[in-house]
Amino acid sequence: MANTSEQVLVPCERALTLSEAGRYTVFYEYQTMVGERSYSSGRSLPCLNCSLVQMESGRCVSLTPPSIPSEYLVGCRHGVSMLTFRIDQPGVYHLSAHYPEGGDGPQVVLAVGRTGRGQVAALGLFALSALSAVATFLKRWRSRERTDRASP
Repeated sequence: MANTSEQVLVPCERALTLSEAGRYTVFYEYQTMVGERSYSSGRSLPCLNCSLVQMESGRCVSLTPPSIPSEYLVGCRHGVSMLTFRIDQPGVYHLSAHYPEGGDGPQVVLAVGRTGRGQVAALGLFALSALSAVATFLKRWRSRERTDRASP
């Protein structure tokens, strides 16, 4: 995720070129590098008012919290999912992200990127690993139980 996302310094008004239709995730990068500058702002999600508008049509894109929160640690970039959205057509979109009521806050970094098959595959692999661990535990537990009953 971190290598294929576009970083955005917040507060901002920014045009994003989204080259594919589909699902995207906005991550809050609490520890990261942008250019030569390092940012470390704490893991707690900042309170931000965010909006996304398709430039061509002027339509607002629905931004929602992720149904399954995710996190990444890639090199010096550490991020947690904050919002998700879906677009039906590629194009230029206007992202606005500010502290509520014009309030001040530290400059933080968001990363916007495609929610891809890799994340779904990773979730599937995690679920498969968890099932395998449970099956192994149950098999060993039953084997030990049989051994204990057989011993005088």
